[in-house]
Amino acid sequence: MKKLYLYVLLMASFSSVALFGQVLPSSFDLRDYNGNNYVTSIKSQSGGTCWTHGTMASIESNMIVTGSWLAGGESGEPNMAEYHLDWWNGFNQHNNDDLDPPTGSGLEVHQGGDYMVATAYLSRGEGAVRDIDGQSFSSPPARSEPSYHYYYVNNVEWFTIGDNLEGIDIIKQKVMEEGVMATCLYSSSQYMGGNFIHYQPLNTTQLPNHSVAIIGWDDDKVTQAPQPGAWLCKNSWDSDWGIDGCFWISYYDKWAAREPEMGAVSFQNVERMKYDKVYYHDYHGWRDEFTEANEAFNAFIAEDDQYLNAVNFFVAADTAEYEIKVYDKFQNGQLSELLGEASGETRFKGLRTVVFDNSIPLVKGDEFYIYLKLNKGGIPYDRTSEVPVLLGAEGKTVVESSSDPNESFYYSGGVWKDLYDYNHPTWGSGNANFCIKGLATDTTTTMTIGSVNVNPNDEYIFVPLEAKNLKDVTEFSFKVQYDMTLFEYVGYENKIDEITSLNINVTGNDISISGTASTPLDISLHKLFDLKFNYLTGEQCDLIWKTGDCSVLSSGGAHCVVEYFDGSIKMNFSEAQMYLVHTPGELEGGIFNDGSVGCDSKTGDGPGLSWRGEEGLWKGGLIFGSQSGGYCNGLFGSFLSLGQELVSDINKTASFYQGGFISHGVFDQYTWSVLDDSNAPQPYGVKILQRSYSSADQEYILLRYGYINEGTETINDFYAGLFLDFDATHYNHNYGVYETDANLVYQYHKDSPYCYGAAALNGMSGMKITGEYSSFGNAAGVRENSFNFISTIDTEPIPEDADLRAWIGTNVGALEPADTNWVTFVLTAGDNPEHLKTRVGLAKETAISIGWENISTGMGNETIEEIPGEYSLAQNYPNPFNPETTISFSLPEKANICLKIFDLLGREVATLASGEMNEGHHKVVFNAKNLSSGLYIYRLEAGEFSAVRKLLLLK
Repeated sequence: MKKLYLYVLLMASFSSVALFGQVLPSSFDLRDYNGNNYVTSIKSQSGGTCWTHGTMASIESNMIVTGSWLAGGESGEPNMAEYHLDWWNGFNQHNNDDLDPPTGSGLEVHQGGDYMVATAYLSRGEGAVRDIDGQSFSSPPARSEPSYHYYYVNNVEWFTIGDNLEGIDIIKQKVMEEGVMATCLYSSSQYMGGNFIHYQPLNTTQLPNHSVAIIGWDDDKVTQAPQPGAWLCKNSWDSDWGIDGCFWISYYDKWAAREPEMGAVSFQNVERMKYDKVYYHDYHGWRDEFTEANEAFNAFIAEDDQYLNAVNFFVAADTAEYEIKVYDKFQNGQLSELLGEASGETRFKGLRTVVFDNSIPLVKGDEFYIYLKLNKGGIPYDRTSEVPVLLGAEGKTVVESSSDPNESFYYSGGVWKDLYDYNHPTWGSGNANFCIKGLATDTTTTMTIGSVNVNPNDEYIFVPLEAKNLKDVTEFSFKVQYDMTLFEYVGYENKIDEITSLNINVTGNDISISGTASTPLDISLHKLFDLKFNYLTGEQCDLIWKTGDCSVLSSGGAHCVVEYFDGSIKMNFSEAQMYLVHTPGELEGGIFNDGSVGCDSKTGDGPGLSWRGEEGLWKGGLIFGSQSGGYCNGLFGSFLSLGQELVSDINKTASFYQGGFISHGVFDQYTWSVLDDSNAPQPYGVKILQRSYSSADQEYILLRYGYINEGTETINDFYAGLFLDFDATHYNHNYGVYETDANLVYQYHKDSPYCYGAAALNGMSGMKITGEYSSFGNAAGVRENSFNFISTIDTEPIPEDADLRAWIGTNVGALEPADTNWVTFVLTAGDNPEHLKTRVGLAKETAISIGWENISTGMGNETIEEIPGEYSLAQNYPNPFNPETTISFSLPEKANICLKIFDLLGREVATLASGEMNEGHHKVVFNAKNLSSGLYIYRLEAGEFSAVRKLLLLK
C-alpha cells in the first residue's frame, strides 16, 4: 500500500507541472482561455471523413492561436476544406500521382485516411485550402486554382500519453501553446457512458474507428475508468450532438492520446503559403524508416529561376539531431560545391520545416541536391505500403508508390547508392523515395489583391495587398483599380514597420501606391497592408483587375517584374424585408430595404413619416421609367387592389439593415440596399443602389438612388421618382401644394398646420397631387399615369379636402450601358411651408458640399455637373468588347486633347477625338468592326497630361 500511495502522489505532482517548469491547470478549455476562444465551430462530417475533420480542427485552432489566419488577410474564424483533403490526399481511388494514369487503386474515397495521410498532403503543398476554395463532398473540387488560399503546416508532431501517463504534460502543454490536437478512439455506444463520457478499457481489442480533436481536459473528471481525468474533445457530428458537439474521453482510454500514429497529433506553425514550388519525390510522405543508413539526399532540377528557402523532412524519433546541406554538384559519386546548410535538433518525431538563414539562388535547368543526416530513428521514406481502409476496419489496402532512378540516394559502405535499386523484402524495388523536400519561391516579385469574404455585420471591407518575393526591395510603385459604382475607397490600415514612407493617391478609380523601406524588405514578407473600402453594393463582384505602371526596385538597383492577379469581394447578403427608422430631430421616418418608404407596401408595418409624433405619410416608394417604355416600374403600395404586380416589381439583392445604421461621417444615420426591377412584368434591366441619410440636427431625410443600366442598349429619357400616399394627420381632408421654385410637393390637413413633403434635389421634371386615381383603371393604367406624372410638370388644379396621393420626378437622362446616374430626394416635415423650404435648402447645401452629382444650385430645375478635380482616363467598357466600347475621360479645365487607338506595334489605327474640349466628364464610342481581334492600346493626351490603357477586341 505504501508503494501504491507513493506512486499516486508522484503522478499527481508530475501532472501539475509541465515539461518546461510551467504549472499546468488541473482543468482547461481552449474555448475560454484568458477570455478568448481558440476552437472553431463544430462541423458535421459526411461519410468517413472524421480524420480530415480532426486534421483541420487542429490546423484551424493553431491559426487562431498564432494569429496567422488574420495575418494571411482573412476575416472571421478559420474554416478549411476537409473534403479537398479527402479527394486529393493521393492515397485513394480518385487520385494517386504515383500511378499512370493517376487513378485506379488505393483507398475508397470518403472511407479512408489518417493523420499520416493528411501530413503527406500538407507537406507537398497540396493544401490546406479554405472551405470557400475547395469544399465539395459529392464531386471532387478543383485540385488547384489561382484564387485558392493555401496554408502551409511547418511542423507536425506526434505524441503519446504513455502507459503511466508520463507523456500527459507535454500533450497538455502543446494544447495550450499550439491549439487543438487531433486524436482517435473506438466509437461505440457500449463505451459511451452518461453525460457523454467515453472510456474503452485497455484489455479490449476493438481498433480505432473515429477521429476527434482534444480541446481541453479535467484532471478531476470522474469517468468509467478506475481513476479520474479526461480529455475534452471536439467531435464532427454537429453541435446538436453531445455537449454542444463535444464530449469527454478518459485519460485511460485504450486509444485516445495513446495510439502511435493517431493518438495525439499537433499541427503547428500554420501560415499562409509563401512558397511557389515544393520539390519532392516522396508523394506519399512518411511510410517507413530506412535504417540501413543515416545519410541520404534527393536530386532535383530547378524548374525556374528561384530561391530555395527551406527544406522539410520527417524524423522518426524524439530528440533527433539533423544536418541539412544543399549541393550544386554530384559527380563521380561525390557531392560538391556547397550552396547552403543548416543543423539543429528536433524535440519530437514528425514533420519539420527548416528555413535557411540565407536563401539559395537556383538557376532554371540546373541540378541541385538536398542532403539530410539524422542521428537516430532511420531516414523516413515513401514506399508502396498498406494503409488502413478505415481505422477499425478488418483489413488494409495497398497504396502503390513509384520512383525513378537517380532521385534518392543513401550512403552505405562508403559509397552513395541509388534507393531505386534497393530491394525491399516485401515490396521489391523501384517504389521508394526519401522524405526530403525543397521549398522555393520564384524570383519574380508578385503583388496580389486578395480575395475576401465579407461579413455583412462588418462596417468596412479590408482587402489585403499581398506581396511575395520582395527580396531586397527598397522602393515600390504601382497602381490598382476598383469599380467606383460598387465600392468607395476609404484608406488603408496595417502598414508594416519596415515601410517608412507610404504614399497613396486616388484619381478616379485608380489607386496609386508608392513607398520606401528603411531596410530591404525580406523575401518572406507576405501582406503589406489592407486597402479599406465602404460597401456600395452587396453582391459578389470583382474589385481589382490587372493594371500597369508598376515598379519594384531592389537594393541592388535592379527592377523586378511585377505580376497582378484578380481579386474579388464575395458578399452574399440575404436579409429579410425590414426597415430602419431615421430620427432627425422631431422628424421620424421609416426607410425599408426593399425600396419602400413610410410603411410596408403589403402589410402596413412601419412608422410612416411623422412630425412631432403626428403621422403624415402612409405608403410610398421609388418609381422609374423611360420615354420609350412610357410606363413606371417600382412600388405602388396604395394600389394593391389593382394587382399584386404593383407591389412586387422590386427585387432586393442585398442590404445592410440588420446591422443597424452606419456612421457616414457627414451623417449620423446611413444605410443602403441594392435593388433591381427583375420582378416587374416588363423590366428595364436596371440595378438601383439605394442610400438613406439623416443627422440629428437636420430635420430631413435624404434618399439617394443610383440607377445602373445592366443591359447592352442605352435607355434614353430615363426618369426617377417617388410615389407617396401622404395622409397628413388623416387620409381625408388633405390639401396639396406645388412649390416649383423649391422642386417641392407637400400636403397638409385642414385642421393641422403641419406639412409633409418631398423635394427633388436634381431638379423637378414632373409632379402630381390628385385624388382622382380611381380613373386610372387597371395596373397598366397606374404605370402609364405614373410615368406621365414624374416626367411632366402638372398644371391642373389640385383637388381639395380629399384623400390625395402624390408623385414627384426628376430627369435622369440617357442611361448608357454600365453607367450609373444618381438622383437625390428629400423627405421632410415641419410646422409650416417655410419650414419645409428651409430644410430643402439646407439639404441641397449639404449635398453640394459633399460633391454629389447634378444637385441643383438653386430652387428650380437648373442643374450643374460636378467639375472633375483631376485629369483621368478610365478603363473602356465593356472590355473585352465586340465591336463597340465606350472610353471615358475627365478634364478639370478646358484643354486641347487627342485620343487615339494603336496596335501593339505602335501603329495608329484610329483617332477618336482631337481638339479643344471643355472641362467635365466625356465619353467617346469606339467601333472596331473593321479591325481584327486582339489587344490594342488607347492613349489620351491633354495638355501635359498623358495616360495609356489597354483594350481587348474579341470577335
